[in-house]
Amino acid sequence: ITAARVLDHCEAAGVPAWVGGMLDGGLGRAANLALAAHPAATVTGDISGTARFFTDDVVAFTAPVADDHGGRLRFAVPTAPGIGASIDPAALRRLTRHHETLTVT
Repeated sequence: ITAARVLDHCEAAGVPAWVGGMLDGGLGRAANLALAAHPAATVTGDISGTARFFTDDVVAFTAPVADDHGGRLRFAVPTAPGIGASIDPAALRRLTRHHETLTVT
């Protein structure tokens, strides 16, 4: 929500904005994609598929990808509420290296 508000301020001020990240997993990529669809995100973003950096991910990120044959990927922005990604519980269990439960009293 805060990132979208920043983009709202950029749009109101006429300031071009950039959204992206190089080493994000699927959840971060989905959030970047949702934010990059904001009208204020007018500078080409740095969003790619996670397979380039990760062989496995805890997120089932299913935004369709198309190659425009110029080496650029084009993502379809999800139109449903949310960021278009959900946690894969089996992958989360498989990839978790340490789990600890804290109880607040």
